[in-house]
Amino acid sequence: MAAAIAKREKIMEAINRKFSLPGCPVGSGNAGDSRTLKWLREWKKTGREWPWFVKRSFKTICKIDGRTENVRKEDPPIRHELLSENSQVLFNEGKLSVESLSILCPKCGEILRSCKVTPSEDEKLVGKCINCSGIIENLNITLLYYCGYIVPDSSVILSGIISKDLERGRFFEGFTFLIVPTVREECDNRWI
Repeated sequence: MAAAIAKREKIMEAINRKFSLPGCPVGSGNAGDSRTLKWLREWKKTGREWPWFVKRSFKTICKIDGRTENVRKEDPPIRHELLSENSQVLFNEGKLSVESLSILCPKCGEILRSCKVTPSEDEKLVGKCINCSGIIENLNITLLYYCGYIVPDSSVILSGIISKDLERGRFFEGFTFLIVPTVREECDNRWI
């Protein structure tokens, strides 16, 4: 928990450095923070697009944008049943991490510590079981909800799958990527 708080603080410090307006810091990022509300109103006056970290579906942003007609936040299709029993227990205890996360394939019942991400027939990326190759619907949204991290292997990085997806399909949108030393070394050596 302390690591997550420290990470959020570092991110907010970076956001404040990069996105603060003259005399108007971003603040904590919470909608109840008067500094953040002031910054949102001032940013809107600049006429620029909302930065990546502003959730456009939030009621506060909808009001600032003048979109007040029956604004309703859509519930994402999170599939709680994909989480393995052990991961569910850890999540409920606030101890789930990228190291302890595992999912349950709805097709074959295998407990997975990793999965394939491949293009579907419509060229969008989908998650597949490494055991049975069955498509795991809404895997990305479920993983983003429970963990928010992806640990890609070197083949995913070297093939450019992530950047191509972020331009088109957005399977990886919102994730933090953790690059383990082995993968970094493999990728660095490939470009030499």
